[in-house]
Order: sequence, then C-alpha cells, then structure tokens
Amino acid sequence: MVFQERMIICGGGNANAGQTCEMMPPHLKHWERFPPMMTYRSRGPGMAATSWGLLVAGANYPNSRTEILVDRRLGWAEGPELAFKIGTTTMVANDHEAFIVGGYQVCFPLP
Repeated sequence: MVFQERMIICGGGNANAGQTCEMMPPHLKHWERFPPMMTYRSRGPGMAATSWGLLVAGANYPNSRTEILVDRRLGWAEGPELAFKIGTTTMVANDHEAFIVGGYQVCFPLP
C-alpha cells in the first residue's frame, strides 16, 4: 500500500510478525519500522489509503476489528467494528471512502 508517499506492508505469517508494519520512503532503498498494528493480522489483511487515513481490516484469522492510521507518529487507533468477522480480504478506496471487496466471512453475527 502507498500512504503519505511511502510503501507500507503490514501483517505476517507467524506469531512474531502478525502486528508488524514496515515502510520504505521514496528516497531510501531499505525498509524502516512503522507503527505496529493493534491486532494480530496474518496473511491477507486488506488495506486502503483514503484522504482521512490508512485503514486496515481482516486477516487470515477472521476478526471484526478495523484500525485507522492518520499520522504514523501517533500510531494506529481503533476503527469502526464490522458487523461480521472477515478474513483475507482486499480493500479499495477513493478519496473519502473505503470498501471491503471479497474475502471470506464468518456468518455468525457478533453479540
């Protein structure tokens, strides 16, 4: 994902990397630390960059939590709770909206 002129990758495939994020600024040729996510997200979290921030949702292990990053110096904040748990998804965005596309859903409504 590109956010604030930086390439950003988040999530991982094992217990040690599920909350990590890294970024590559355009003028550097190596990855740097980026604020870690609040929720463990392995393989396939959806990410979308909007005018109001970077949004992440879903993962290989379905969950209903979303996170928003407005400023990388402040870190991630809790986003709106989804009505269902979603796994391995894609997100797309325009300037002001983000949409979850595809993935799989756990079809039991949250309490």
